[in-house]
This record gives sequence, structure tokens and C-alpha cells, in this order.
Amino acid sequence: MIYRAIIFDFFGVVGQSTYQLVGEDYTYTEAQNAQLHDLHKAFDNGFVGDQEFLQTYARIIGLPYEKFIKKYYTSEQRFRNSYAVLALVESLKKDYKVGLLSNVGQDAYTKFIEPIVHHFDEVVTSYDAQLAKPERAIFELMAHKLGVDVSECIMIDDSESNCEGARAAGMQAICFTTLDNLKQTLRIYLIQ
Repeated sequence: MIYRAIIFDFFGVVGQSTYQLVGEDYTYTEAQNAQLHDLHKAFDNGFVGDQEFLQTYARIIGLPYEKFIKKYYTSEQRFRNSYAVLALVESLKKDYKVGLLSNVGQDAYTKFIEPIVHHFDEVVTSYDAQLAKPERAIFELMAHKLGVDVSECIMIDDSESNCEGARAAGMQAICFTTLDNLKQTLRIYLIQ
């Protein structure tokens, strides 16, 4: 297969996800994990706004809201992977179209993603598209915006369910764990 486009998720790939940021200091119970999963799903689908998402997240994990907000918005960990991943994005742009596809609300987009959009050929967000991963249509929209067929795309996401959604849409998908693993897997797919 010849691939013409590489698509990156933001939270958990380019920047740290809320789970990763807060999870460094907290261990979630099974009940908290279930509540947070439902909260993320509601947020991704636009049923919950940014403010309500953050307040509810802090309440679920039992962290004072002010302390949670400080960690969420000012943590240096937020972009721990960013610089190295963005360097990879820039190197890929020489030979491939590169997109960013993220389930994100407008407030988080403005704070975290807007400053880096120039690294990508196209950006698709759930709040703008009114679709959310793992829905098939959002992957198809991303491919359309990049001007390629879905079968010519590789989606990189830290969520296995989002990777399954990308595969169901006809894309190849890589479940992100570490940057080194990503580079090795990309080499295998792109050498073919």
C-alpha cells in the first residue's frame, strides 16, 4: 500500500491528555475511570462544554477546582512530547500530507492546538466538524480535506477505540505508546 497522508491526534500524542497529566499524581479507581470515560465521551460529542468538563473532572477525582485548573493549563508536562513529535511532523511534510485530527472543545483548541496549527496541512476538530472520533465520518472528512483517499492515510492515536474507528473507515492506524515505537512502526509502513 502507498500512503500519502499521516494524521496525528493531539491529546495523548502531540500533547499530554488530561488522563496523563492528572494520572501522574493520582490513581483512578474503577468507578472514576468509568465516570471519566463517560465524561470524555460527552465532551467529545459536544454535550458538555469546556467549563463543565473541567469542573466535573476535578469533582470526580476529588481535586479542588483551582488546583486542577492550574495543573491542566500550566503544567509543563502538557507539551512533553510536542517538540519531538512536531519535529517528526515537519520531517514527514517533505513527502506526505500531514493532518491533525482531535476531539477537542473550542477553549482547549484555542489554548493548546491553535499555536501549532501551522505545522499541519489540515486540522479537523470535533467541535468544528460536529463529529467525534471514533465516528467513521470524521476520518473521511479528514481524508477529504487532505485530498487523499482514506486508504492512503495512517492515523496515529493513543486510543485503541479511535484506531479501530480509523481502520473501520479504511485507514491504517497506529496506536501511540512512545515516540520511538511510533518511528519504528512508521518506517515499516512507509518503506513498503
